[in-house]
Amino acid sequence: MISVIIPAYNEEAYIGTLLGGLAEQELDEEIEVIVADAASTDRTGEVVQGFGKRLASLRIVPGGHPAVGRNNGARAANGDLFFFMDADVILTDREFLRKSAAYVRKKRLAVAAAHMRPDNGKMTDRLLTGFYNAALHAARWVRPLAAGSCMVVSRDAFRKVGGFPEDVIMSEDHDFALACSKVGRYGILPFTVTTSMRRLDKEGRGTLIWKYAHATLYRTFVGPIRKQLFEYEYTHVHEVLPRMSFVIPAYNEEAYVGACIESILNATGKHGMPEIIVVNNGSTDHTREVAASYPGVKVVDEPRKGTGWARQRGFREATGELLAYLDADCRISAGWMERVLAEFRDRPDMSALSGPYRYYDLPPFRKFMAEALWWMLPPASWVTGRVLIGGNFVARRGALQATDGFNTDIVFYGDDTDTACRLAAAGSVVFTMDFEVASSGRRLAKEGIWHIYLVYTLHHFRVLFRRRSFAPQNHRN
Repeated sequence: MISVIIPAYNEEAYIGTLLGGLAEQELDEEIEVIVADAASTDRTGEVVQGFGKRLASLRIVPGGHPAVGRNNGARAANGDLFFFMDADVILTDREFLRKSAAYVRKKRLAVAAAHMRPDNGKMTDRLLTGFYNAALHAARWVRPLAAGSCMVVSRDAFRKVGGFPEDVIMSEDHDFALACSKVGRYGILPFTVTTSMRRLDKEGRGTLIWKYAHATLYRTFVGPIRKQLFEYEYTHVHEVLPRMSFVIPAYNEEAYVGACIESILNATGKHGMPEIIVVNNGSTDHTREVAASYPGVKVVDEPRKGTGWARQRGFREATGELLAYLDADCRISAGWMERVLAEFRDRPDMSALSGPYRYYDLPPFRKFMAEALWWMLPPASWVTGRVLIGGNFVARRGALQATDGFNTDIVFYGDDTDTACRLAAAGSVVFTMDFEVASSGRRLAKEGIWHIYLVYTLHHFRVLFRRRSFAPQNHRN
């Protein structure tokens, strides 16, 4: 399989051309396209989602500055070859991917650079891209180069070097190519791609040539560029908010999971397309098909039943710094994500944030009774610091990693409390009544409000004091 990874920030005017070129590629193997969106504030996300039908394996993951975006995309990729492309690249050859993949595999290359041509007919730009192409060949035996606008890397080489250096603010693509050349063979594709000259138009050719020359000399005689040498677009444009991944465990949720996904898309739109992972926990209905119908949503199967297994699978798949766990029948509202980002920014010692449900489908009296009972939890949280609602919480990735994620021995009852105990070892667990999500009250209506709350209370204290659930074999999802 070929994986094409595209870092993007406000690329609505360009990315459609690249995606259209990818959709028209003539291939004899599967292709997946992953766009790492760095919280674009324009219509980049909408343009990408519009290609969902033409590119069946099209996904959007959280991005950042180019190194972060490329790494996030690669971590989510399934192919054996990674094609890293900038959003303004134009593919005029319908066989470019097929021929390039065949060349890299035949030569057994770890990394390969591509020749460039300008997207205009200016003689100056032809000379500049010609100079770059000549530099590729001149430097290959001394200090290999490869521009991130189009390079091919084997999965094995990417893994060995640990990805692009995220602490390098300029020329990180050349540093990455150099590292790959030390663990495998370097090559230059005998094929050409067209690239935009917009940066030269914006900054001026003389200015940009001086900047590139300055950067080259610094890399050669000092080392990787980890401090700002001069004003450069990518050194400041991509300062983005923490990456967030949404994880939705789902078992036979075809009637609800679509509304959950739509609420996330509506609430996070201005921050760019988030990473959304639906964990299909052995559903026998059309849950998987419904979730997969949304472009950019990743659906993974976890056959081992239980919320612990489903949440743990989501944790393993997610790439975000913050992981938001929602039940499939939950819906977030405008302002929810802003609240999350503000809380985690202002509380660096906080490992998790959680809050109650507000029921959208219970009769008025039952709704009042069910929501009134939530007020018992704030005092418990203040005393124990271990109150968390599994269908509405956000945790830091580092806190989950420090505790090995979730307890898969507890299948349902008591899993929330066990998760709270684990996360409390890595930082404070905050439960607040004004961090709410809308949720279905169907289980309360079916089994009774008092019965459900009594069972949850018993299991809460059982796990809190003995770290065991009464009935780990019970499965409800």
